[in-house]
Amino acid sequence: MESYAYAVGKIRVLERNLLPKPYLNKIAENPLEAITSELKIKEDFFSFLDNETKTTYNLIEKLLTNSSLSIILRLKYETYNLKLLFKKEVESSISATFSALGAIPASLLENAIQNKAFLQIPFYFRETAKKSIALFQAEGIKQLEQFLEKEMWKTILKKSEEIKNLFLEDFLKMQIDFLNIKNSPDIFIPGGRLKKEIFKQDTTNIEKKILFFYPKLELANPEKSMDNLLINYTRKAKTYSFGIEPLLAYLFAKEEELKNIKLILLGKLNNINPSIIKQNLRETYV
Repeated sequence: MESYAYAVGKIRVLERNLLPKPYLNKIAENPLEAITSELKIKEDFFSFLDNETKTTYNLIEKLLTNSSLSIILRLKYETYNLKLLFKKEVESSISATFSALGAIPASLLENAIQNKAFLQIPFYFRETAKKSIALFQAEGIKQLEQFLEKEMWKTILKKSEEIKNLFLEDFLKMQIDFLNIKNSPDIFIPGGRLKKEIFKQDTTNIEKKILFFYPKLELANPEKSMDNLLINYTRKAKTYSFGIEPLLAYLFAKEEELKNIKLILLGKLNNINPSIIKQNLRETYV
């Protein structure tokens, strides 16, 4: 694999602009108008967050120049859009909007599903889209969503095997484990460290096994704790002078930063006490 020396140098410069936790705690104390001024938000909050995410993904994808990595990074958005297409079939009044972050435009997916024109869909997603129609008609939206989630991770893991990067593989395994903890017993995604048999035991034993693998996981507040463990893991990339690790870490760090900004903005919009907002903020990369 390429050394990515130039790309890592660029990322090191961008890392200086990431927001540290003390700064986020500080602005969470301020009125909404002061926060938007401080963060230079001159548009709708959600448009701002979307545009920042798009810009970051486009940059990282350009620097990586690896088709397998692009699939790994974008596939969750294509899967989200396919799920949403079928959800709108069930309930047309759903207000959720399609993500613009997938490599396959939502309009192309919609046309392919409606007209069974699957050849226009890239090969890595083609069979998934084909099978979705029959599964949706036979078993409904819930089974379809579970199928799509499993297929997404199957493809991601297959692509990661092509790349052969331990940092990426371990990060993906953590994500799968955390999804299985959150979604048990409804769905199990193969590929993580936690095996399916663990989740068939009683609650006490399940928790013991989970904490054996992830001793710092706080089961009382798993969502926040999982995000924190993932960001702590990505900090390993700070020791790399070359390779894809700093690029992947920066992408996740930026996503977590935008998640924190969203928590602050929504908290202010809903008149939530600043102390509660700060309690919900995730750890930061810097």
